Amino acid sequence: MSLSQVFPDPGRLDLSQFPRTYQSSLGYRLAIVSLGLILAAGSLLGIWYFATGRGATAPGASTLLTLLCVCFFLLGAYLALAMLKGKLILTADAIELRDPFVTKHLLRSQIAGWRLLPTQYVSTFVFVPRDPHAKKLKFALTFKLDEQFAAWLETLSNLDAQDRAESLAQLEAQLDPSLTKEQREESLSNAHRFSKFLTWASWFAAAWGWFYPRPYSLVIFILAALPPIAIYLGLRAKGVYQFDGKRNDARPSLAVPVIAPGLVVALRAISDLSFLRWQQLLSPMLILTIAMAALIAAADPKTGKQRWSYLATLLLAVAYAGGVTAMADSLLDYSTPRILQTQVIQKRISSGRSTTWYLRLAPWGPQDHPAEVSVHSSLYNSVQPGQTVCVYLYPGALKIPWFEVAHCSNQPSPPPR
Repeated sequence: MSLSQVFPDPGRLDLSQFPRTYQSSLGYRLAIVSLGLILAAGSLLGIWYFATGRGATAPGASTLLTLLCVCFFLLGAYLALAMLKGKLILTADAIELRDPFVTKHLLRSQIAGWRLLPTQYVSTFVFVPRDPHAKKLKFALTFKLDEQFAAWLETLSNLDAQDRAESLAQLEAQLDPSLTKEQREESLSNAHRFSKFLTWASWFAAAWGWFYPRPYSLVIFILAALPPIAIYLGLRAKGVYQFDGKRNDARPSLAVPVIAPGLVVALRAISDLSFLRWQQLLSPMLILTIAMAALIAAADPKTGKQRWSYLATLLLAVAYAGGVTAMADSLLDYSTPRILQTQVIQKRISSGRSTTWYLRLAPWGPQDHPAEVSVHSSLYNSVQPGQTVCVYLYPGALKIPWFEVAHCSNQPSPPPR
């Protein structure tokens, strides 16, 4: 976000206009004060309810819930008070932020520059001091600012713009020096176009795979293929693409094509597949994780130099590797299953952000003790405790046994997968 997007017409700095005091705009004050009061009122009701012993289910539960309500009350009171009492004071040579319980002050000569951090709802201004050990001055963009504030900002360095300029210079240095200026621009334009296409394709495939995975094998194949395609593009144009979605990086990002499809494959594997010994997935999963992380680091050398970015890359590679390993073992297994009968001991539903249906089954075959298994809702609704179901045990394409639970069929073939 640029300064012109926040202030349509920043004027020249007029020293006679200072000092200036800013408060949150009326709309923000009404919204956040109302939210704080509602939260505080609800917390007071909760404090009364739990402090008087109502609703207690376990020893100490009332005390814990009362303390939790006190925390929410303090949060609501602070939100309301911060909106009513918070002020931003600007002088010709300093800026001061007054909160209900703390005051932060920075001289203009102490400020190295400023950043504007965009968020989903309210952006945040950050003033970065020259002293790396000094605290930054931050405030949410709820204040009703004006052109004089913008003019004051123009006397300082825009660190976001500096970062983008440096990143663009580094990006251009990555390109073939024998190319003309027009060819470089075309090459960068193509890179951004490929990045956008893969990003939209990844979001579409992720939504398809999560909400309506039909045909199942096709959508899983597409999801599994997108991260390697993105990594291949990065390897072909080493250093031109970024994989961590870093802000102010001029390089086109392949973060979404690497992250989103892999997460959906992993979630689908957890939701849809059952393994006799899931620990057997770890060895091939570890090999694939190391290979994927190494390829990403080779495609984007900056990722390997940044500890936290590389750690995040490893975690995402683990999710992708686990999901792909599980899916490959299942979907590439065309063998005839071993059919074992067992009884339903118990059934339950786990509800939350998603609903999962569980059957607790008596021991069967190599499963020598009762265990829960997630099943489709149609099977859950059609069986009762004491009834017999069949376990279809497959050897696995990667020699990792997996199984499905279904109604017992008189047909020699297994049920549709």
